[in-house]
Amino acid sequence: MHDHYSPRETMRARLERELAALQEALADPILDELNTDDLEWTRLPNGDFAWLRPDTRYVVTNAGHEAIVS
Repeated sequence: MHDHYSPRETMRARLERELAALQEALADPILDELNTDDLEWTRLPNGDFAWLRPDTRYVVTNAGHEAIVS
């Protein structure tokens, strides 16, 4: 139909890409030293996901808020 448009990334492709990035990050010896046992996969207000600590209060700047809600 429109050859000059790139196809939209499928959810499966996105999850596989993000899994590969997570696996690579977890294999990093520097990150291995950090305490990440309490991180939870959390859905943000804009629908994205992030690793957050459940008992931590996060302060979002105006720019951060705009990025989250857009």
